[in-house]
Amino acid sequence: MLFIKSDGKPVALAGVIGGKNSEIEADTKNCVFEFATFDATSIRKTATAIGTRTDASNRFEKSLDVGLDVAGCERTLEFMEKYDKGARVVSVFNHVVAVPPKQISVSVKKDYLERFCGVAFDYKAVQRNLTALGFSPVITKDEIVATVPSWRATKDVSCTADLIEEIVRTYGYDNIRPVAPRVQLFPVERLPEAKLSARIKDLLCDKYAFTEVHTYIWNDTKLNRQLNIQTPSYLRVLNSCVKDDDAIRSAMMPSMIGVVARNRKLGEMNVFEIGRVCSGVDKGVKAVESKVLCICMASKTESGDTLYKKVSEIMRDVFDLCGYKLKYKLGGMKQDNYLHPKNNASILIKEKLVGGIGIVHPTTASAIDPKINIATASVHLDWLGGLAEVRDMAVKISKYQKTVLDFTFATDKVYGDVEAAFDTFKHPLLMGYHLKDVYGENPFSYTLAFTVGSFERTLTSADIEDIHKAVIEHGEVTGIPLKL
Repeated sequence: MLFIKSDGKPVALAGVIGGKNSEIEADTKNCVFEFATFDATSIRKTATAIGTRTDASNRFEKSLDVGLDVAGCERTLEFMEKYDKGARVVSVFNHVVAVPPKQISVSVKKDYLERFCGVAFDYKAVQRNLTALGFSPVITKDEIVATVPSWRATKDVSCTADLIEEIVRTYGYDNIRPVAPRVQLFPVERLPEAKLSARIKDLLCDKYAFTEVHTYIWNDTKLNRQLNIQTPSYLRVLNSCVKDDDAIRSAMMPSMIGVVARNRKLGEMNVFEIGRVCSGVDKGVKAVESKVLCICMASKTESGDTLYKKVSEIMRDVFDLCGYKLKYKLGGMKQDNYLHPKNNASILIKEKLVGGIGIVHPTTASAIDPKINIATASVHLDWLGGLAEVRDMAVKISKYQKTVLDFTFATDKVYGDVEAAFDTFKHPLLMGYHLKDVYGENPFSYTLAFTVGSFERTLTSADIEDIHKAVIEHGEVTGIPLKL
């Protein structure tokens, strides 16, 4: 903190607040004027540390131009001369700059500027406008290079985008005609981890009726204390907005137990989350972020052993989906005091620890509800290594109009057999089909909607007739005739 003294006596905490002994009073006759610009970062740290925000600190935190000191001095002397005819200046003006500001130049290529804005600029007008704003532009055949004035160089104009903004602003936003860009659209394949997460979520929601939740990445210190949960943290945030909650979690299980605690009135709960944790390695010297899947089952009617078996079966399904056969090592999670000391296990893949499973400790569970039993499991998805390949079903988008043809077939076959039959139907104009309706019984009537189109041209009536006939013939060959 920058502290100002006069003859050994405190005068001001620079840039934040002055002392009472330096105030101007009724009998004050002599003054020393100081026109200072302080370092923005230093002032903000000082104001935050002492918990005092003032008009001065708010101004200096904005990185003021050091060149304004001289202008401020001249303006003050002008007012003194105008309003106090007896005032006299009895000293010289001393101007000292501790760190001279660096001159900033920014540039933009003309072709990029015009492509970005969609405007063919008059560069004589651009030169005139930038000069009027205090810039010193040099415009060549291909490029504009502008020297930024000192009063715009303090975190205001610093890059190409800022220079483009000045050019367009003075040109006039209303003079730019809005035109949608013409671009081709292509299906983009998702990242492998995103595809894996989506498949895991589908499995848990569709097959096991789990509910996905999203919890904060911070340790809930107060709740953990109430539930007797002890979990280490390898990463803390300074100046946290929430008192005590300044630690990033190192495990997901406490977060899931917290969800159960907050919703204990429901009694029965199946929840899961795919979230982030910071795990400690190298004896806590380094924290590594990783993505973790955590599932949790809670019940007042089922025993902890029953829930443990269910969670174990679900995790086997998850690992089958990932292309792995998991292995449990009993009693491997003893370091987690919120798990039962015996009914827990480490999850291993090829003898590598990737997660854990267990029944929540009776002390923690009873703190939530004396009758509730909880089982939970978690696995670090980032630690699995080479996952089974998951392919996205993405198709190219045609710019030509598509047509949907509806066919109703009569058969005593179940829909699975009908779908298997039409999965073998191939035609260059076929883009896909889906079941639209089912009605009747012995025989069933299945209405299938076939989407047809082309990537090269608009379909003709002859094209429609051709695929119409091909669908009917394929149905007859496979024993699924068209309903008459």
